[in-house]
Formats: sequence, structure tokens, C-alpha cells
Amino acid sequence: MKEEFQGIDKTRKQQIINLRSDFENLKMNESKLIMVVVNNIRLLGDHFLDYKVIKKVITTLIERYK
Repeated sequence: MKEEFQGIDKTRKQQIINLRSDFENLKMNESKLIMVVVNNIRLLGDHFLDYKVIKKVITTLIERYK
């Protein structure tokens, strides 16, 4: 049972890494996805800080209006 949990934990950690990478690569034309990715990260139990989300939204807005 312990091995199963460790496998699940490794999978969850890899999913978080993948979602964080997705978040960093999002652009304004994908702005609707920002909260989807953030919510998925949080559902996996990772503490994703609000200021990072706000910073990403502001950055993508600036890129859009350049």
C-alpha cells in the first residue's frame, strides 16, 4: 500500500510540475485557460499563490495591448 501511495504521490507531483509549466507558457489568447490551470494545480493540493495569478494576468494583458 505504501508503494502505491508513493507512486500516486510521484504522479501528482509530476502533474503539478506539468501544470506549472503550462501556466508559465500561457499567453493572452489563452487567458481563459489561466484559471483552469490554476484550479487544476490547486485541486492537486499545491498552494498556488494569488499574486502569481495576478502577475500572469497583468503580464498577458500588457502583451496583448503592445
